[in-house]
Formats: sequence, structure tokens, C-alpha cells
Amino acid sequence: MSAYEFAQKSALKLKGVQDGSGISKKKKKKSKKSTKDQEREEHSLVADTPSGSSSEGQALPPQPVKTAAEIAFLKKREKLDADRIRQKASVSHKDRVSKFNEYLDSLSEHYEQAKVEACDLVPLLETNGHNSSSSPPSSPEPLRARKTSQYYPSRRRKQPRCRVMIASLLFGVVFLVLVLVLYCPGDLFPDYSQFMPSRKSSSDNSSVGPDVGGSPPFPTLPTTIPVNFVTFDHMQEENFEFNLSGKDVMVFLHIQKTGGTTFGKHLVQDIDLEEPCECRRLKKRPKSRQYGAKSRVKRKIKCECFRPGEEGKYWLFSRYSTGWKCGLHPDWTELTACVDHYLDATEGHTEDRRYFYVTFLRDPVRRYLSEFRHVQRGATWKTALLRCNGRSPTPEEMPKCYQGEDWMDVTLPEFMGCPSNLAANRQTRMLADLRLVNCYNTTGISQLERDAVILQSAKENLHRMSFFGLTEMQRESQYVFQETFNLEFKENFVQYETNTGKRTENKLGDDVVARIKELNHLDIQLYDYARQLMDSRLLELKENDSDFDAHFDKLSKIGNFVSDDDIDNAIY
Repeated sequence: MSAYEFAQKSALKLKGVQDGSGISKKKKKKSKKSTKDQEREEHSLVADTPSGSSSEGQALPPQPVKTAAEIAFLKKREKLDADRIRQKASVSHKDRVSKFNEYLDSLSEHYEQAKVEACDLVPLLETNGHNSSSSPPSSPEPLRARKTSQYYPSRRRKQPRCRVMIASLLFGVVFLVLVLVLYCPGDLFPDYSQFMPSRKSSSDNSSVGPDVGGSPPFPTLPTTIPVNFVTFDHMQEENFEFNLSGKDVMVFLHIQKTGGTTFGKHLVQDIDLEEPCECRRLKKRPKSRQYGAKSRVKRKIKCECFRPGEEGKYWLFSRYSTGWKCGLHPDWTELTACVDHYLDATEGHTEDRRYFYVTFLRDPVRRYLSEFRHVQRGATWKTALLRCNGRSPTPEEMPKCYQGEDWMDVTLPEFMGCPSNLAANRQTRMLADLRLVNCYNTTGISQLERDAVILQSAKENLHRMSFFGLTEMQRESQYVFQETFNLEFKENFVQYETNTGKRTENKLGDDVVARIKELNHLDIQLYDYARQLMDSRLLELKENDSDFDAHFDKLSKIGNFVSDDDIDNAIY
């Protein structure tokens, strides 16, 4: 055995070396048939050739025996291949192109899809040198140079349709706003310029309007008031009464230095009721309050004004009955947002509770000077919340006028020189709905427009109130209250002494008084309107009272007058 032959069946043969028979064997060329074709031939041979027979006298190599499952699988695969080929052959080239284009169109609506078009292959073959002799086209069209983009267009991005829709929507909104402005200017965009406050003297009443007693002589502003808010006009209807035993609540809006302390005591101590308020004096304070050189001790009054037969349910919401539950000296904005929620929390929710708002006003100049003297003695209202739209003003919106605990010994020029001093136009501010002017945030609206809206709102709210009194008209105020609520006071109101205020103004000088009027120009216009409204209501009640003279004369039996000092000495 040669050194290169390791086994009989698998010997290593060198190229060009003859074997033992002397014949040089050439390398057999590989068949170009695919593996699939070879398997088919082998399968056919196995099926046709009987066992033990040979072809051309040579024995075939042993073939692996296929199972019945393998044979069935091969037959099924052959059938599927034949069906697929037959199906493809039945579809024309044009149909395949059309179907492919439909598929491209369904991919996306935001892109320009590439398109494929059927073409005649004969002219293309002729241009490449493949002339076909079989049935050439009768009149082939000359080939033109085709742009690449015709068959392979760039996938250029279309403008999104949403942009067109948004632009159309914006145009429609602008057009609608213009139509509303042209045809409904008074309803949606009230012109506040007609309400611009004039800085006229208190003697000029032209800005109030002649029709004071009826509906307001001015267009109403949007405002937020309790749902069951009862006005003076409602109370003049036939058979209307204030029902203490029902669900009626009287709410006292107490403005500083207007004589409200005296009126508040009248409400809890002097109304003639079957079950009057039960009042008691609280214990003395451990420390006295200093007012200049004097030292005084004040004892608070606490009263329980419950409904007859109902413990824990109030008919009066005021300082001496419930206390300052909505903050110290709450204004219109605070009370209308607070009272109903407080009573719901303490007494339970009630749908048909009715509210009767009452207040007192005073001559603006005298009220301003009274507050000045009160602050000069060391009093402050720094604990007032001044809440509006759910929050108190920030230090930037309401800067302090003084450093330290109080403003004691302040001079009148210093008092008038602080721009954020709430004493100026206090009555107008406390009667207005400050939510109409973004509360204490003065940005976004001019001062002139802000003053106009506040004054207009204060006039409307005063007109809506069930009752308001004037410090300078105590007898008239008492009569209007008693006739409106059908309640009587056991003690008559004491008239304010006007001579004291005049002497104070004379001491100050005309320039100082003019400056005070300028600072309180809104309050002056509001007070002028209030006086005319009081006269109108008094006249209406007089016409409906057959015993007016007797009732009014009874109220004229008044004792001592109330001076400026009497009101100034009241702590609140």
C-alpha cells in the first residue's frame, strides 16, 4: 500500500498521479443541478427501479429510505409550488403594477408616493441591442429620455392638513369676535368710559341721575352676589316680611368710623323681640389700650341672636352676634364669598336661606378725619384679611404705610401722603365687588378705569341692599329700617351733631379740606348718590304709611347729640 493511501474507500490521491491500473482519472465536474432537482431524481429512481436491479449493469448507491410522511410532504410542497407558479402566470404585468400602486397609496397620506407604470419591454430591448424578430411593434414610438423622478420621485413631505385646519379655525374665531363686537358691544364689552368718575364737588349731583328710587340709572355690571339676596325693592312687595323664625339672615356690613358700632349695638340690644338676643359682657382685658395720654379699658359685648326655638341658628350675622367670622371688618367682596359657606358649615346646608344686607355710610371728609385720629392714637386694622378671589393681597400689591407695630403719632400730611392708605375712598371700596377689577392687583387697567368700575359697582350694591343708613340722618335711617323690616327699636337713634365736624374743617383750612376731598372723590360721589336714594326711599315709605306724621314725630324725641369724639372713641 502506498504511503498516501490510508483506507480503501477514502484514499488520498495526488493530482495527475495514475492509480494502479495505469489510468489517470480526471476530476468529475460538479453538477449544476440544484439540490432540489437531485432530490427529485433520487426520489424518482427509488420509485421506478425495483429493489436489487442496476442501471447499465452498475449497482446504485444505497438510497435512504423515506417514510410515508416525508413522501407526502414532498408531494404537497411540489403541488403548492406548481399552484403558486400557475397563479402568478395567470396575472398580467399590468395588473401587478396596478395592485402595487394601490399598496403604495395606502402607506401614508402625508407623503407623495412613488408610482410604477407598465411599459413595453420591446423598445427597451431594442435600445440595448436585443432586437427581437418575433412580432415587433408596428409603429414603435421613439424613446425619450425620461427623468429619474418619473419613476423614482423624491418622497417630498406634504404640508400637514392640520395646519390648514388650524388656520381656518383661527380665522373663524377672529371673524366671530369681530361680529360680536359690532353687533353686541354693550353685552360683552361694557363701555366703562361712561361711568368715569368726575372730580366734582359734593354739591353737584348730576352724575347720580334723576331716577334714584326705581331701577338704577346706570347699566348694571357683572357682579357676584348670593343667590337668595333680598333687595329693598323685593321687600316692598305686598305681604313680604322678614322672618326671624324662618331662614332669613340679616348681614351687617360694618364700615370703619361710620357709627357702625352704635348701630351694631342697636341690632343686638334694642330691637323689640319676643326672644331678644342674649348679651353678656366679656371679662376685662389684662392690658389696657393706650390712646395718647389716656388709658382706657374696653369690655367686649358678646350676644347670641338665635332664632326662636332653634338653638345654634343665627338670624343676625354681625360683629356682636357671630363675631368677625369673615375677617376683621369684612367688605362686600369678603362677605358675599364667606357668609353662606360659614353658615352651611355651622348650621348645615340650606338651599332657601335668604340674606338681607345692611350698612351705614358717613360724610366722606368727616369719616376720613375720624379714621386719621383713630390711627394717630395707635389703632390699626392690620389683622384684616382683605381676601379677594380666595387670597389676601401680597406686600407688593398692598405696601404698608408705616414701619413697626402701628402708626401712632402720624401727622395728617403723612397720613394723606401714603398711596396705599385704605382710608381714602374706603366706603366705595368696601361696597364694591373687587373681583371686577382683579382685586388689589392694579396692573392691566388704568387708574381711571378702575375707579369707574369700583364706583359703579358700589352704587349698584348700595341700591341692592335691603337697608342702609346715614350717620347724618339718624332719625330718617331709623324710620326706614323699622318700616322696611317691620321691626321696632326700644331706644331711638341719637342724632349726629353736624356743628362739630364743621368746626374741625374750619381749623384745617381750605387747602387741606380740598386735598381730603380729592383723595376721597369716589366716596363723595357715592355719598351724594346715597343721600338721594335715602330721600327716595323715605318718600316711598311715607306714601305707604297713613300714620307717617305720628310715627316720625315719635322718633324726633331724641336726647343728646352724638359728636365726632363719640364716634372716634369707639375702638372699631
